[in-house]
Amino acid sequence: MIRRILHAMVDPTQVDDKDYYGNKRLELAGQLLALLFEDCFKRLNADLKRQADAVLSKSNRATQFDIIKCIRQDTLSNGLEHAISSGNWTVKRFRMERKGVTQVLSRLSFISALGMMTRITSQFEKTRKVSGPRALQPSQWGMLCPSDTPEGESCGLVKNLALMTHVTTDDEEEPLRELAHFLGVEPLLLLTGQELHSPGSAIVFLNGHILGVHQHPARFASDFRLLRRRGRVGEFVSVHTTAGHVYIASDGGRVCRPLLIVEHGNLLVTQTHLDALKANKWTFNHFLTNGLVEYLDVNEENNSYIGEFIFYISVYMGDLTDDVFCVQRCTRARSRRRRRIWRLNRSRSSACAPGSSLTRTTTSPRVTPTSARWVSRRWETSRLTSSTAWTR
Repeated sequence: MIRRILHAMVDPTQVDDKDYYGNKRLELAGQLLALLFEDCFKRLNADLKRQADAVLSKSNRATQFDIIKCIRQDTLSNGLEHAISSGNWTVKRFRMERKGVTQVLSRLSFISALGMMTRITSQFEKTRKVSGPRALQPSQWGMLCPSDTPEGESCGLVKNLALMTHVTTDDEEEPLRELAHFLGVEPLLLLTGQELHSPGSAIVFLNGHILGVHQHPARFASDFRLLRRRGRVGEFVSVHTTAGHVYIASDGGRVCRPLLIVEHGNLLVTQTHLDALKANKWTFNHFLTNGLVEYLDVNEENNSYIGEFIFYISVYMGDLTDDVFCVQRCTRARSRRRRRIWRLNRSRSSACAPGSSLTRTTTSPRVTPTSARWVSRRWETSRLTSSTAWTR
């Protein structure tokens, strides 16, 4: 951490953003209930110990001590029922004092119930007039809904997940640690400080803990993703690379979303797979186990090329050098104001002067990328469906 602080002082571009969603972890209902149950259970054990000490300390005991009679059957149930009914999560053992954790589910409509079950509440104070936590973060694209937020002081602090967003749970670290060493990660205990930061190599982290060093980080990340697509690694385990670092994440609370896999410019999902899905022969899990769809979190999206539509693959294929790309499956936060960039022939540049009227020209269905103007997406759609297009 000290090394990263020094690098950030030298290079300001390495400064982290605390509102970046790849650094955030969400608390699910199971984790909150686990904390509440642990507090109630330890309280029950403390009561049993106190009563046992009081009885066993007497030297003139006439009857045998029975622990069953000392157990209060309502300690666990009363603690859980009170917290769930009132919505106040008070756990003094962990210094937790929260209000409004549980709410009555709204059944006014299907959309309102769905939106309430995917609601995210920030622990930031609502009375503070700070724009940072409330503003839209670019890392939320595809993960959170950009428009579904309440008005007033909760604006931007209460968010909603996208329809296909998944929140991960904790996965075992030991199999991942053994797999990383099998793929060529040199153990940390066998390295010196100079070897640890040698140029060309990358330090491998697993949930924030250093595993070792790998000499070929790009190949290591590619092999790790290939094993994940083959089902040898959990589908929610992510791996991403930065300058000199490889991060493997298997902890809980990360938001991720499913994406279709594209290899060598070809979409792996074919019409045969879609027909099997329509015939109820396949489910979504079949797409995951067969390596057609994979989940990516916010950090791994930084190492991937993501297209909003399948048509983008053939258009921008010449500009991409990686062999593996991802196409967005379906998100709630799809922007409807995006415009496609198309360039028209330079010979028509005279017709694009200010104040010129619309003229109808006949063009071919495919326009080469050697042209140079902007065309809206609506005009582009009409150009693809017929051989005529409206141009200014």
